[in-house]
Amino acid sequence: MPIISLELIVEIHDNVIDISGGVNGVDIGRLAGSLARVEQQVFYNNINDVFELACWYAVAIAKGRGFTDGNKRAALSTMLTFLDIQGITLVENSGLDDVMVSIVKSQLPHDILAKKLSYYIRHLIKEN
Repeated sequence: MPIISLELIVEIHDNVIDISGGVNGVDIGRLAGSLARVEQQVFYNNINDVFELACWYAVAIAKGRGFTDGNKRAALSTMLTFLDIQGITLVENSGLDDVMVSIVKSQLPHDILAKKLSYYIRHLIKEN
């Protein structure tokens, strides 16, 4: 299962800002730390479920706040990009933007948030 690169996450963020507005800016150190959380799940905790891994991207990026603006949007877009790479498309207008706001406000540990989000998105798969 491929890992999304730091460069791709920055590109996804920049596209989100270009489309929906906001301020560009990235703290590479913070963003790298967020990506390291995801990599740790793959390499040390043996997370290999595509949905849970996609959600780790979303949670780590949203809560890591490596961008000046657009962290939740970049997190959601990165999660959807990862799923798309895996051949999985979710239904549109599924309320995930509201879910991302709840994730950022939550005090639950990242692993619990990733599992809860994973459960939620499994029910949003778009049938071809």
